[in-house]
Amino acid sequence: METLAHVHADDVAQMFVKSVANPGAAIGESFSTVAASAMSLKGCCEVVARLFGREPNLKFVSFEAFEAEIGEVSGTTKSHMEHSLCSRLEKAQRLLGYAPRYTTQDIFAETIEFLLDSGELKV
Repeated sequence: METLAHVHADDVAQMFVKSVANPGAAIGESFSTVAASAMSLKGCCEVVARLFGREPNLKFVSFEAFEAEIGEVSGTTKSHMEHSLCSRLEKAQRLLGYAPRYTTQDIFAETIEFLLDSGELKV
């Protein structure tokens, strides 16, 4: 099962601010900016289903079967899985005091609220 490490834009901004504010610690370094914990695709489905007051109804299939059932949109899912690497925060925490404010659950809840409010998602 694929594991994803999401990040909220506010936490990305926090990393930039902390890097600029601490040049002695940041110059020449690279830092990972992600939520404090990663989540499997199954976990993501469970969180989203529960945000709608439901339990997930999952069927585990090969990606080829998923692609055949979903169609062209499956490419977005595949790209998301391929480019969502899991990272560790210890270095950014130790050198910069980075502490993400948003969990993956927070990110999903905020995104769904925005999509519902904007009319892009209807239930």
